[in-house]
Amino acid sequence: MWYLREALPLFIIGTIILFVLDRTGAIKYIINLLSPAVKAMGLPAEMNKIFIIGFLRRDYGSAGMYDLFTQGILTPLNAVVSATTLTLFVPCIAQFFVMIKERGMAIAIFNLIFTMVVAFTVGFLLNAVLVAAGLF
Repeated sequence: MWYLREALPLFIIGTIILFVLDRTGAIKYIINLLSPAVKAMGLPAEMNKIFIIGFLRRDYGSAGMYDLFTQGILTPLNAVVSATTLTLFVPCIAQFFVMIKERGMAIAIFNLIFTMVVAFTVGFLLNAVLVAAGLF
């Protein structure tokens, strides 16, 4: 019952927000903001949308990565880097809303930005190390 009262509405609100962002074209702006970081990690442009979807629901992001991998868009190196980066993100939009509720908007936004910077930095460094070591 707690889940239905607390978490489910947050998922619904998050889904509505992402739907509105998509319909208004604002999601393209967010994708453009992510593009330099995704490119710096050596990942294909298709990963921009996967990271955004992964913020909605982590399992959707993983499924999208799997689809890109089976289509040959992601190399094994890309799969390792993108899976690591996605894992280090804020868990999902529902968790972000819980942070707002429990800690306030400023702390939640700081946490989101900090976590994204750490995730992309680790992804960039992981890509650089694996390429330099010749492991992929």
